[in-house]
Amino acid sequence: MAIDWSQAQAAVIGSALIDARCVPEILAEMRAEDFTGAFLRFYEAFRDLTAEQIPIDPVVVLSRIGKDYRETATELMEITPTAANVGAYIRICKEQARLRLLKDAGTALAESNTLEEARAVLQKAEGIAMETRKSGRASAMELAADWINAINAKEKPEFITSGVGCLDQVIHTKPGNYHVIAGYTSHGKSALALQIAQHIAKTKKVGYFSFELKNDEFRDRLITMDSGAQQEHVQMHELTEEEITSTARAAGELFQLKDKLWYEPAAGFSTDDIRAATLRFGYEVIFVDYLQNVAPPPGRYDRFQTVAEISRGLQKLAYSLGVTVFAMSQLTDQLVDDDFLPVPTLSMLRESRQIGMDADAVIIVHAPLRKPMPAFRVLDIAKNRSGRTERFFINFDGARQKFDAPTPLDYRLWGEVMHKRRMLNAEERESIKTIYEAERTESVKRGLEREQHKRHKQEQSGEQTE
Repeated sequence: MAIDWSQAQAAVIGSALIDARCVPEILAEMRAEDFTGAFLRFYEAFRDLTAEQIPIDPVVVLSRIGKDYRETATELMEITPTAANVGAYIRICKEQARLRLLKDAGTALAESNTLEEARAVLQKAEGIAMETRKSGRASAMELAADWINAINAKEKPEFITSGVGCLDQVIHTKPGNYHVIAGYTSHGKSALALQIAQHIAKTKKVGYFSFELKNDEFRDRLITMDSGAQQEHVQMHELTEEEITSTARAAGELFQLKDKLWYEPAAGFSTDDIRAATLRFGYEVIFVDYLQNVAPPPGRYDRFQTVAEISRGLQKLAYSLGVTVFAMSQLTDQLVDDDFLPVPTLSMLRESRQIGMDADAVIIVHAPLRKPMPAFRVLDIAKNRSGRTERFFINFDGARQKFDAPTPLDYRLWGEVMHKRRMLNAEERESIKTIYEAERTESVKRGLEREQHKRHKQEQSGEQTE
């Protein structure tokens, strides 16, 4: 027999009266909107007593809400078979509360007089169906109770990691965050996004909305990134024996993700389409590659206003559904000279500064040299609501489209370049480029010397054996 909302509320409150150890879980998972009538009075008493750090038992609770509820409390404890099932009672209660709200929305939808009214009701219903703690209302008392419960539990908060160590040190990603990965054309923003998406898919369901890559191109990039095979070889299916082995291993690792990572061909999608697909397939994290390609709202022709609305739409999607959103964005390519690219800033996000205002974090991927393109990238955390801004230098293997840990050479030399970037005259720029070429030549020379030394030792070893 199905349990109705009233029975579920009774079971939750009865569990807390039987065993006060249930109260922290109830306060962490539920809100005042999940209760009605007398049940709400008991919930508020649990919340207030916890905030005041007063031990909870039936006597204390009744002294707070009044002796008129004594009979109700006794009845609740008698009809609740056990407090061990409080988790199931909480789930049923929340579902029933949500169902009641959806029924109300259905009535409102039937009474809608215009298409716009109906759409507004449907959007509200979608939010109810995907309601999360982040999107729920909370009073100061509830926030205080949450904090006390979190501290008492002595559990570290869980964040969504990117798999890129330097980023995870600084950006603490939670469900409902809206992050932007920006960069010049062909500097690696999509490669970074794909690498992060594959890492997150180990624990979360990820939807990758691509406006440019086709299905096979998306697949080839994943295989290339994990196998170390040359991208061109993977695309042409012309693999060496070693690459056949490595790509088979990469395909096996991709297979292990099962239904956690999904490619979504998104050409022509609007933010409403992305939202609908996210709801339909239950994505916990989505990637939008890239923001400026999202279809504009009907009747919008001004690009700056259009991109601003798209950004706000993605932020709203993240916040209201509790889904983490990573959106890629182009940078305005401002030519300084034939070699150096300008150090990008938030104001260079293409077509709208609103993007930087909306985002919880903005990661800018760039290389300071135009030609030759160096085998590393600068990761500028230009905005970070969860912590500090920072700059990192990280190796980028263009053939594999993969980011790896940086080398000391990159830190030393390019740290100097970036430090001086805005005050270099032509002579200084040429001097730094000369140093770079000399360092690179010296590195190659040392590699050849090591190889010669290795061969010499092998020859000596062979002579001794004879």
